[in-house]
Amino acid sequence: MNDAELRGEFRAVRDSIDALTQGLTLLAEGQRAQTDLMTVMMEAITAPPPPSEMAATLERIFATLDTQTETLVRMAQVLGTMAEGMERAVMRGLHRAVGNCDADGEVAEDGR
Repeated sequence: MNDAELRGEFRAVRDSIDALTQGLTLLAEGQRAQTDLMTVMMEAITAPPPPSEMAATLERIFATLDTQTETLVRMAQVLGTMAEGMERAVMRGLHRAVGNCDADGEVAEDGR
């Protein structure tokens, strides 16, 4: 091989080494970026979860439902006693309207 051929071969080897170096540099940069991404992901995965307001909210909902249930039970009791009183009042009014009561408005024992 003459001097010109050796220079051409040497240039081709140098270009190949430069291309490989550039490729390896890009590969290393990509791996560095992936390592940084994996580090961030691992930190996020292992971090304790943020505090949740769910338990306090559920306790408030339960307390409200408990209060509403107690109120409904009391209302049912009041309505139950009201029904009896209303029935007596309606019957008294009916007896008064048809004249089946004494001077004090009391219903006669025999219904007249």
